[in-house]
Amino acid sequence: MHPDFTYRQLRAATTEEVLAQARALAAEVSELDWDEHSVWGELGKYGPGELMLHHEDRPLAGECPCRRRKSGLCVHVTAVALAYLGDTDEFRQALTRLPHADLVALLCDLADRSEQARRVIQVRVERASA
Repeated sequence: MHPDFTYRQLRAATTEEVLAQARALAAEVSELDWDEHSVWGELGKYGPGELMLHHEDRPLAGECPCRRRKSGLCVHVTAVALAYLGDTDEFRQALTRLPHADLVALLCDLADRSEQARRVIQVRVERASA
């Protein structure tokens, strides 16, 4: 089972400052793995089992020995989450390169799988048509 959390949920669980710092560290996360409850990885001096993001909880929760968080997730756990989610700019660029027909097919498939996705896509279509 793959973790079920989004960038939006990650942004809600931390600060923009922490997200910016974590983006710089995400590429350094190693031994990334997950189960139905958590995502974990190694980063710098933090080894196996020390950095964990719990994705079943809402808001997202984390474990890290750094104790440098004022509120929300620390930069280390946020870096682990970003390493799992991937680079949004790279993803956006890959989508931009898709042929139009493939992108439409992808959106239709997504809308068929998720009522929430269908609603979001429908609102965007209606705004573009207005």
